[in-house]
Amino acid sequence: MKEKSLVDKFLNILGLFVVFFVIFIAFFYKQQIEKYAMGGYFGVFISCFASTATILLPAPGIFVVIQYAQFLNPVVVIMLGGIGTASGELIGYLLGRTGKNITNVNIDNKLFRLFEKHPYISVFVFSVLPLPLFDVIGIVSGMSKINVCKFWIICLFGKIIKMLTYVLMFEYVKDFIK
Repeated sequence: MKEKSLVDKFLNILGLFVVFFVIFIAFFYKQQIEKYAMGGYFGVFISCFASTATILLPAPGIFVVIQYAQFLNPVVVIMLGGIGTASGELIGYLLGRTGKNITNVNIDNKLFRLFEKHPYISVFVFSVLPLPLFDVIGIVSGMSKINVCKFWIICLFGKIIKMLTYVLMFEYVKDFIK
């Protein structure tokens, strides 16, 4: 039994290392990532992933989606932006999952109690809202050990709705200004 807990701790520490490595790369190599963004569809995915992988650091990928939706197929751009941002949110989930196992933190707050009652609804609502608060929801999702596949799929739908809303709002404002 002790071997399993030692292996679990090692995997948790390895998970934290991966989280901090991705955050480091996304934050300190931002200019190189932006160069890849000029590569079209793949760049949209990479930029959106990197923007949400930087936990609690503002780097909105929505601007990339709005910009590229102007000259590439907007449906594909919105989908890739949603996939990229939802995938980047897995870093926060992993941080919460591994950090909870190492520290055994117990948080009691209204937001967390609401999350405990309705975790998947909370993930969806906060992924649609234009707030930088979603990093906290991703971390709490990992701490709560909700199903990672359900977390990602629900987050994906929310992010796609948010991207679609922003692109449509930009199109409306752009036409209104002309």
